[in-house]
Amino acid sequence: LNPALTADVFWQLPFHFTVSSDVAYQSFAGRSAGLNQTFTLWNVAVSRQLFKNQQGELRLSVYDLLNQNRSVVRNVTD
Repeated sequence: LNPALTADVFWQLPFHFTVSSDVAYQSFAGRSAGLNQTFTLWNVAVSRQLFKNQQGELRLSVYDLLNQNRSVVRNVTD
């Protein structure tokens, strides 16, 4: 069982600015010791539309704002 919750938010601000945020909660259970993990990933971005007809975009993104992202490596051999 791997329950997960996600939420996305997008704000459109004046002067062609936008702010977006997404949060993902992930839980891994029922595995061997050291592999049962729960973490929250929060990403945020601020952007501005550029050029005529807003055909370009300048974006500043921050991934894993809470610094909780973990990788799990498991090697099983004979």
